[in-house]
Amino acid sequence: LRENINYEIVSSLHNFYKINNYDTFDAIIIVGGDGTIMKIIQKMNNLSIPIGVIPAGSGNGLIKSLLYLNDYPFSVSNAATLIARKCVKKVDLMSVFQ
Repeated sequence: LRENINYEIVSSLHNFYKINNYDTFDAIIIVGGDGTIMKIIQKMNNLSIPIGVIPAGSGNGLIKSLLYLNDYPFSVSNAATLIARKCVKKVDLMSVFQ
C-alpha cells in the first residue's frame, strides 16, 4: 500500500465541474451510475486518466459490462476489488444523437 496518498472528495457533479486540473490526477473514482460516468467523462476533455466506478445508479450498465469482462458477478464489492487491484480496461466511447 502506498503511503501519503493525496485525494480530493467531490460531493456533487456541480462541484466536480469547478475543477480545472484533472491532468494532475492519477485516477478518478466515481460513485454513481451510467449518467454520472458519462457527465464526468465529457468534462474531462479526452484525458487518459483511469476511472474506477463504484456502482450506485439505477441501471449500472457500464460497470456490469466491465465486471463481466473480468469474470466477476455484479456487486459493489467486486467493483471495489477491481479498483484495488488496478485492473484497467480501455473502453471506446461514442455519442449517438437522434
